[in-house]
Amino acid sequence: MIKRIITIKQRGDTIVEVLIALAVASSVLGITYATMNRNLIITRAAQERTEAAKLAQGQLEILKSNSDKSAPSGDKFCYNIAGAAVTTGFGSSTPTANISSDLLNTTGYPAACIRSFYHIVIVKTSTRNYKVYVRWDRFTSGARDEVNMVYRTQN
Repeated sequence: MIKRIITIKQRGDTIVEVLIALAVASSVLGITYATMNRNLIITRAAQERTEAAKLAQGQLEILKSNSDKSAPSGDKFCYNIAGAAVTTGFGSSTPTANISSDLLNTTGYPAACIRSFYHIVIVKTSTRNYKVYVRWDRFTSGARDEVNMVYRTQN
């Protein structure tokens, strides 16, 4: 009697094929994560800049509406939420080029000129010129950022 040996061919993946597939999938997921994270950071920075620009425009609008009245005393001021000028608490009355010590130091800075984590100040640069600074520490990196706008009165 002849015994017939039946062989069953098994098909499957070898360990090398599985490791290669895992490496490819990991690479794709890693690149996707890095791209999405970068896009999130860029979007957040754009939102912060847009909010700062809105705050600066709001300060300019109040300044324009008050331009027929007398300007606030002092070289540095801001307008609070009610539209009243805040002139005290800015430290030195002489404006500097970057005024970062005034803007990014919450101690001694007027609370009425801080909106969320934005620091606002209007600097009178000449008899007719004003510069609005809005500065903040970026949420994502902690680096300082700034939006500034210039206004020249008609008088």
